[in-house]
Amino acid sequence: MATKLPNLRSAYLQVRGMLYDACGLTLKALHDFDDMVVMFPKSVARTLFSQLKEEERESFTAACPGFQRKIEGPKDDRPQPSADNPLRSAIDNMKFPSVMQQLGILDNADASSRLFRILQRRPGHSLPPATVQSLFHEWQEFAPNTLNGVAVTADSVEVDLFTSSGIVRSSLGLGRLVLTTRSILLVVNERRHVLVDLHRVSRVEKYRLRERLSIIQVNAVRFIIEGEEVSQAAYVCLREDRDLWYDITTEMTEGIRSSKDLNYPQVIKFAAQNVLVYIALTRLHYPASDESGLPLDKTSRGMLYYTTQKLPKLPMDISRALVQRFNPSEQDAAVATVECLHYVPPLSNYDDDCGRLWCGMGNTKCVKVLNAETFLLEFDVRCENRVNTLLHVASHMWIGCQDKSITVVEADNGQSVASFVLHEDMVTSLILGANGMVWSASVNGQVMIWDPRRIRQANSVTLPPGSQVNCLVAHNGWIWCSGKEELVLIREDNVQVQKVIRVANSNRLTSMAVSSIGEVWVGGSRSKVVHIIDGNSHEVVDTVHISNNSDLGNFGICALMAVNDKVWAGGKNGFVYICDASTKERVKEVKAHNDGVRSMCLKNKCVVTGPGSHDGVVAMWNPTVWNV
Repeated sequence: MATKLPNLRSAYLQVRGMLYDACGLTLKALHDFDDMVVMFPKSVARTLFSQLKEEERESFTAACPGFQRKIEGPKDDRPQPSADNPLRSAIDNMKFPSVMQQLGILDNADASSRLFRILQRRPGHSLPPATVQSLFHEWQEFAPNTLNGVAVTADSVEVDLFTSSGIVRSSLGLGRLVLTTRSILLVVNERRHVLVDLHRVSRVEKYRLRERLSIIQVNAVRFIIEGEEVSQAAYVCLREDRDLWYDITTEMTEGIRSSKDLNYPQVIKFAAQNVLVYIALTRLHYPASDESGLPLDKTSRGMLYYTTQKLPKLPMDISRALVQRFNPSEQDAAVATVECLHYVPPLSNYDDDCGRLWCGMGNTKCVKVLNAETFLLEFDVRCENRVNTLLHVASHMWIGCQDKSITVVEADNGQSVASFVLHEDMVTSLILGANGMVWSASVNGQVMIWDPRRIRQANSVTLPPGSQVNCLVAHNGWIWCSGKEELVLIREDNVQVQKVIRVANSNRLTSMAVSSIGEVWVGGSRSKVVHIIDGNSHEVVDTVHISNNSDLGNFGICALMAVNDKVWAGGKNGFVYICDASTKERVKEVKAHNDGVRSMCLKNKCVVTGPGSHDGVVAMWNPTVWNV
C-alpha cells in the first residue's frame, strides 16, 4: 500500500498485522508492526515476540534490528513506583516531576510543579508517600493507558479520557457521555455518536435548562459553535456533575485552541493530562475553586492551566511563518536544552519514510530521534554526558559529548557501532571535510581526522598553545577553527596549521557559517557583532551589528547558519536575526524562543531552531512567508 501519510499507512499495517496474528502468521504480523511509523502497538508486539521460537526470534531480529528497541523502550534502572511498589520516602519538589513521569501521570514539568503546590500542605515541605500513592490510585481508576508515553496531537488517534457515571439527557437524546481528546461523544446502545467536535467550540457555558412540559429547570452545559446561533448549540443535562464537566470540557477546548494559536499540537496532550489529574483531585475532595479562600494554585482548579491562563495568540507575522512547535523532552522529568539539531533525509524507499530529526539534549544526556513529519519519538540514544554536536555521514550518526567521547551509531535505529575517548577535553564540533573525512575538535585545541568508512582515527593535529576550538567549518580546502579571539586555519591536504587570523574586539568565537557568496561569518557568545571574513584572502572585510539595542544586557550569538542568500543568527535573548549575505543588512528579527537559540538546522525548505532549557520547545519556520 503506497501512501505518503504515515498515520494512514500505519493504521493499515496495524489492521493487517492483527489479521495475520488471528490467522496464526506471527512473523508476518511482526513484520507489519515493525514497518509502522506511528501508533506502534508495543504491548501486542511484545507478546507476539515472546511467543516466537528461539530460531525464529534470532532470524527476525537479524532482519529487523531495531524491533527489540521499539518494544523494550529506553532502559531505566531507577525503581518504578506503582500500586504494587509504593513509595517509601518523602518526595520533594525536585524529585516530584520524575515520579509523575515514571507513573505516567504527567509528562510536562510545569504541570508537575503546579500539582506539587496543590498537594503540598505547607510551603517548603515535602510530600508524604501516602499523598502521592492516593493520587495514583485514584488516577489509575479511570486514566487511559493509551495516554501514557503517547504524543496526543490534532492528527493522532482519538483517546477516551472520561465517561459519565450515569445516563444523561442531551440534545441527541439519552446516553452515556464520553470526553475524548477530540470531541464529546454520546454512547447509546454501545454505538457512539458525536455530540460536539471540540475543535469547533468557541465557548462552553453553564445554564439552566427547562424540562419539557415542566417549570422545573436543571443544571446543564451547552457548547457554542462559532458562527452558529446559541439556540442550535449542543447541550447536556448533568445535574450535580455539571461543574465537573464544565471544567474538564473547557480545559480541553482551551487546550485545543491554544495548540492551534501556538502551532504546538502537543498542548492537546498536556490539556488531557491536566483534565485527568483534576478529576483525580476532585475525587480526593481537594477544594475545587478559589471560593474556599485559598489561592488558585492551592486548589484543584490550579491544574486547569489553559482555562485559567488564557494564553495569548502569537503575532500574525510569527504565526504565518511558524510551521509547528514540539517538545523533544516531553516525556522527561525536566525540560532540556536542545544543544544541537540534525535532519537526516529518508534512508529507505518506503513512501512513509519522511526522515528523522535528531535532537542532541544537553541536560538529559541523550539524543532524541523524532519522526520528521509527525515529530513523535522513534527512539533515543543514551550517552554518558551532555551532547554537544551531531554529524550524519552515510548510514551513521556521529555524536560528540562533553565527556571527551565520540560515539558512532546506526542512523536508522540508533544501535551503537563504535565509541572512542581519544580527545583530552570535551568534544565541541564534528564536520565533514571536502575530502570525505570526518574532523572532530575539542575545547583544548586538539583536532582529529577520522576515516568514516573504517570508523577509525586517521590523523590528528594540535593547535598552537593556548588555543581552543569551539566550532569547525570546512571551506575552500581549509578547516576553519574558531577559538577565543582568533581563527586557526588548517590545510585539508597536509593537515598543517597554516594561518592564524586575529579578530579584533571579539570574545569567545563560538559559531561560524559560510555564506552563499563564500564569506565566513563568525559570531561570539558575548558580542552583538558578527565578523565577516573573505574566504579567499582570509581578511576581515566587514562586520554586522546584529542588534543595536543597548538594553539587551548579556547578549551574544549562540548559532549561525546560511540559508540560501541569507544568514540566520540565533541570539542568547531568544531572537532570530536574518541578514542578507550580500548587503550585510539585517532584514528580519523574530522573537523565536523564551531562551537562547542554541541550535539550528535545515529540514527541506524549513529552518528548525532549538532553545535552551528555560524554553525547550523546538520551532520549525517557513522563511518564504517573510520573503527571505
